[in-house]
Amino acid sequence: MEPKLREGEVAVKTLGEGWHAVCHGNKFQWSKTMYRSKLYRNSVLTNQRLVLLKDSEIDYEVSLENIVKAVPKKVLWHQPYLKLELKDGNTVIVVFESVVQRIVGGIGGSGLGDTLEAERIAKEWAAEINLQIKSLKQRQILEAKPTPPPPPPMTTIVKCPTCGQPLTFIQQYGRWYCYKCQKYP
Repeated sequence: MEPKLREGEVAVKTLGEGWHAVCHGNKFQWSKTMYRSKLYRNSVLTNQRLVLLKDSEIDYEVSLENIVKAVPKKVLWHQPYLKLELKDGNTVIVVFESVVQRIVGGIGGSGLGDTLEAERIAKEWAAEINLQIKSLKQRQILEAKPTPPPPPPMTTIVKCPTCGQPLTFIQQYGRWYCYKCQKYP
């Protein structure tokens, strides 16, 4: 299940079969996760955003540009979650379905194994989100590189101050180069 992708957007991670996420605001709310399976969402991470889907429709999304970092956390020993620190100072908590939710919700969880799996999932998602944030920043830097200025008009011949030979304007670097001296004067 994937959201409609934008131009240049690629899905890089989805939550595995049988696992769900619950999105919280700034504060972890235990009862919100434990008792309300109707809040379960399918998570999709793309190279541009994190999306939570309800019945194939986008219920919540956050752009990677707005995330400072993703940190895997745990409430005491049994409730792993993902903390997204946002640029505006807010946080978003994403809880992955754990043993408590499976037992209370009647899904038939396997105990500690589900908690360990939820912890592994939270760590994987944090690592992948942080990697995608880094990749996005690198793409933005590459796209923002200015084009070098055009060469000056050829009204006069520019000569090398060392050897006196004519210089060649290298547009890629926006500088004059002396092929005889093999340097930029």
